[in-house]
Amino acid sequence: MKQNEWKQHLAGQLLVLVWSSWSACWCMCCMQGHFLTTLCKESERKTLLEFKQSLQAQDSSGNDVLSSWKSEECCVWVGVSCNNLTGYVEKLDFRSRFKDVAGTISSSLLKLHHLRLLDLSYNDFN
Repeated sequence: MKQNEWKQHLAGQLLVLVWSSWSACWCMCCMQGHFLTTLCKESERKTLLEFKQSLQAQDSSGNDVLSSWKSEECCVWVGVSCNNLTGYVEKLDFRSRFKDVAGTISSSLLKLHHLRLLDLSYNDFN
């Protein structure tokens, strides 16, 4: 290779390397949720609020343990996990988050068609 061709080849290889590194970083960040904004499905939000109505969720001081369940973005509510790509609720985990919830398990949860985990243990459900 002539020197000029070699420089062009090296510049091309460097560009490919930089692009590959940036792409890999971007994909990893996406998978970790840094660049994706999960948008809660409105139907799922309404279902969760309906479920909340069937609960008594106060700690020993009388504070509402589900106080985060007010914003438009239900995927950031305590105890709720959503799929980062679809926004569907996939997990309700009350075991590790709450120990003061009582009430009935509402049939409204049947509307959460993408729910994969429902952990209500260590709480007081009828």
